[in-house]
Amino acid sequence: NMFYFLERFKNIDIFIRITTNANNLNEQDIERIIKGKLLSQINISFNTDSPETAKKIYIDGTRHSHTLDILNAITKYKNIYATDNPYVDIMFTLLKVNCDKIPEIIELLRHHSINYFFFQPLRCYSERLEELIASDIPQREITQVEKKLRDLHIESNISELHRDTRLLINRSDSQEVSSTTSLINKNGIHIRGYMPLTTLPICYNGNIP
Repeated sequence: NMFYFLERFKNIDIFIRITTNANNLNEQDIERIIKGKLLSQINISFNTDSPETAKKIYIDGTRHSHTLDILNAITKYKNIYATDNPYVDIMFTLLKVNCDKIPEIIELLRHHSINYFFFQPLRCYSERLEELIASDIPQREITQVEKKLRDLHIESNISELHRDTRLLINRSDSQEVSSTTSLINKNGIHIRGYMPLTTLPICYNGNIP
């Protein structure tokens, strides 16, 4: 159903973004997306530095390796088909088991062209989730992460952590505007802007909430 929509949207002058944990994507899907120029942007959840950390968060610890495989496939096929699209954003949820592993996680992304690294709070729906909420991150560590992201030319909202980590934990607002994300549409017009003015969410089963 995802490809049903993507292939019909292909010739419409819109910016198409998918937000995913990549669980149900495989290398063939990625090649189809990139070869067919079906996406402007893909936002991927990536919260772990190793399978061991993944086992503390997810039922299936192989999710860590699978996400890396998907990122490798994106980089591979963008090189093969000589394209910058889709832009890749990383959605990182701050957790007690990963907030001290941010530099290691960023290092895993070094060879990929990451546009934006978005730090987001954990949305709690149960007592078990509350146990995973990250504590305050030392400012020295935040500064180190900020430098590492800057050295890799990855934009982020890490400045929010400088102001007050607790604010970030409780926030659920949208991402900051990025000045670099862009799309050249079918008429050759260069469109800039991070968030589209109108968002139409379409679920994996084709439903529009």
